[in-house]
Amino acid sequence: MKAAVKEGVTLVFGTDILAPPTQTIELDDSANLEFVELAKFMSNAEVLKTATGNANKLIQETGPNNPYPWGPTGVIKPGAYADLLLIDGNPLEDIIVMTTPDETFDFIMKDGVIYKNKL
Repeated sequence: MKAAVKEGVTLVFGTDILAPPTQTIELDDSANLEFVELAKFMSNAEVLKTATGNANKLIQETGPNNPYPWGPTGVIKPGAYADLLLIDGNPLEDIIVMTTPDETFDFIMKDGVIYKNKL
């Protein structure tokens, strides 16, 4: 990871660094621990970019396999796919807030559908 960051490799948030290749991890909140692992090698802002801007760039490169073909991604505007999080805390200061979504995510919207609203 240190070499990838040093050489400027574009990283996308996933769960690859949490388990050996022969093991899978459960799709639960433990996957969010990748935020903490990545923060050992880069700034919190760069970590967040792996889950936002970098992920959007990767999606745009999938061509006909793009799972979001009917509107823009990576922007907040009418007609765009709307994925939004409102977090109780500042992940730029404390990346740990990204690991406890039940407690710290006050609002979750995916593809324009609200899944959680504590506001």
